[in-house]
Amino acid sequence: MNLFQKSTALLMAAILSVAALTGCSSAGKGDSSDAADPDKTYYLYDENDRPVEVENIATVNGEPISLEEYRYYFLSEKSYYEQMLAAQMGDEASSGPEVIWANNQETLDTVKEQALQYSIFDRVAKKYAADNNITLTEDDQKKIDEMMQSTKDQYETPEAFQEALVGQNMTEDLYRFLLESQTIQEKIQSTMVAVGSPLAPTEEEIKKNFDENYLHAKHVLIMTQGITDQAELDEKKAIADRVAERAKAGENFDDLVKEYNEDPGMEQQPEGYYFGEGEMVTEFYEGTKALEVNGISDPVQTSYGWHIIQRLPIEDDYYETNKDQIQSKILQNEVMPKLNEQVGALMDSAVVEKAPEFDLIGATNLK
Repeated sequence: MNLFQKSTALLMAAILSVAALTGCSSAGKGDSSDAADPDKTYYLYDENDRPVEVENIATVNGEPISLEEYRYYFLSEKSYYEQMLAAQMGDEASSGPEVIWANNQETLDTVKEQALQYSIFDRVAKKYAADNNITLTEDDQKKIDEMMQSTKDQYETPEAFQEALVGQNMTEDLYRFLLESQTIQEKIQSTMVAVGSPLAPTEEEIKKNFDENYLHAKHVLIMTQGITDQAELDEKKAIADRVAERAKAGENFDDLVKEYNEDPGMEQQPEGYYFGEGEMVTEFYEGTKALEVNGISDPVQTSYGWHIIQRLPIEDDYYETNKDQIQSKILQNEVMPKLNEQVGALMDSAVVEKAPEFDLIGATNLK
């Protein structure tokens, strides 16, 4: 699993949602209970709907995770799962969240733990950054300030901005924290997924990877995706067989592409596709690699349909002309698994201690 990809997606969702939405939240200051301090904001409530005062819900390697931060991740995850469960339950779900979660305690436990994992990942990523001398510079902080101000400027009043934050289950401080987290995670990736990083192959190794694994091919696709009628599927296979037979008999392959091909991508790339391992479906990649240059394949089946492939030579200047793009793809494929493995190991070894109040969190009492 790409740890960075999932975390960045949620952080981006938070940032974009504040920039686009307004709303309100059930959390607020001054609970009516005698136990409530009117100057404090409460998020967690006990079984009698009395506010529970807790600042930090857990620690990671001794570093605190505030209830405010955890609440944001928890409510985001809960909303996602709630929509899925509601779709499965149909009309029954209209009775509200209590009904949705009544028979889904295991899923709720997953939500609670997944929300915690986001906060753990944030601390681990920052430690990884520090260990590799990756920091937020003055320029980075300036950009974060500009992003904050740009978002504020989209609202007519400061109060409207604060309302939007509340509607997305966060405060201004938490919003900045999320922006900083996103920035440091992006810097980790841009620093480590680069020629010269300790995880990256050398330029010579990248070129060797290209020479050994990159392919160039055209194809005729006879689509079967979405077809269930067996007679129609048989007819598609018969067409693919005829196209392969004609291509192997020496007919102009480009003419066959024009006559039969159902892949619209070939129209934008009439010279064919250049691709490395993992960029195409496995059957297409392996089917191409098995051919000699200028060879024609028998019909190759994938989830899209039947492919008749013509392998083409790699143009002499292709690597140099497209060097930056090729290096970026190879670095992603080579480095990201190593980076995820290293950060994953730090996640596994992290010492996580939950506050007693963590067990109080249910489907509807963290507001």
